[in-house]
Amino acid sequence: MSIFLSSLSLVAGLLALVFAADRFVDAAAALARGLRLPASVIGLTVVGFGSAAPELLVAGIAALQGSPQLALGNALGSNVTNFTGVLGVVALASPLLIPRELLFRDLALLLGFIVLAVVLILDGVLGRVDGVVLLVALGLYLYASYRLPSGERGSDLGQNSPSPSPDDAAVGAEPSVLRAAIFTLLSLAILIGGAHLLVSGATSIARALGVGEVVIGLTIVAFGTSLPELTASIAAARAGHGGLAIGNLIGANIYNVLAVLGVPAVIAGVRSEPTLMVRDLPLVLGALALFGGLALLSTKRRRRLGRAEGALLTGAYLAYLLVIAS
Repeated sequence: MSIFLSSLSLVAGLLALVFAADRFVDAAAALARGLRLPASVIGLTVVGFGSAAPELLVAGIAALQGSPQLALGNALGSNVTNFTGVLGVVALASPLLIPRELLFRDLALLLGFIVLAVVLILDGVLGRVDGVVLLVALGLYLYASYRLPSGERGSDLGQNSPSPSPDDAAVGAEPSVLRAAIFTLLSLAILIGGAHLLVSGATSIARALGVGEVVIGLTIVAFGTSLPELTASIAAARAGHGGLAIGNLIGANIYNVLAVLGVPAVIAGVRSEPTLMVRDLPLVLGALALFGGLALLSTKRRRRLGRAEGALLTGAYLAYLLVIAS
């Protein structure tokens, strides 16, 4: 495949992922409500999976096509992208008020999961047993989150919006279960097709230019698969739900560490490159520390994560791209 065709495949895959991600979440959530599943289950499974679906599908298809390094780069790169570029742009668009509970619980959990992944990959390989460990950790996290009282979850995320009126409910009536199921399957098919196009284009470009698949995953693929999180977080921030915007990104990053690394490890195993420990993982931890420090400082001063912090995070993302490209 030529560079031109590979680029078209990559761009088409990115557009398909961005187009289908939100539609998949909406359709799947409508299907779950039609089946009368609890709201907490919908939030933790349907919406949680939907926000991480692009990364997860790219990881699975990359592993099946013999390119697990692309999945590794995508998982790590999405963490850096979310905590610098995405949060930076969101803070620039609308300053964020961050609940303390998100910092002292969810962010601490994310750090713990990253440390777990680092320990598992210290031998240079993330094997099938390691992948199972990560997926079990994800299951325990989802169970623990489900057991958390719903009121506590709502206060953490700032979801204090009033209940819709009967008129509002009539206007936004749910589609039938059959229609929701059809739209869920269609959007999932577009997601899978987009992931396939993106992986094929990215791996072809990497091989043609002699660039490592991890680098492509850390940059282009990570940015593309983080676009749904960007749009969702900006919408939440502008609606006054800063905690929801931050919680969305932290949850997506937890899925990235546990599922997006765990799935390809179970499928084919992932061998780390020499630069992983000396460059990539320190960058992930550095992005996490930068956001955590700025967020903690803003909460202590009882102020929002504002545009100055947003500019700093965006600048850190641009510096990250320069480091990866060098």
